[in-house]
Amino acid sequence: MTLQERIKKHHDCWLVFLDDERVPPTNNLAERSLRPLVIMRKITFGHRSVAGAQCLARIMTVKETAKRHGRKAIDVFYRMYTRPPDEVLRYIYGGA
Repeated sequence: MTLQERIKKHHDCWLVFLDDERVPPTNNLAERSLRPLVIMRKITFGHRSVAGAQCLARIMTVKETAKRHGRKAIDVFYRMYTRPPDEVLRYIYGGA
């Protein structure tokens, strides 16, 4: 698909941030969220396996989700090992 075809196909998606104030005009928040992980990867010279990379990605996802919902990551990890999954989700998202 050419760029021109993509622009025509998705013409209503390009400037959504002008109509909806909840949509940021840049992806800066996503870039800043990834920065600590990229720095750690550079310091440690990467991962030794695909499984290791996936494991770290999952850990960082839980950490960032907890942070975005005003929870301490250590509390979430503790609950993950001591409570049922539905209770952990309610704690993160619902505030139990």
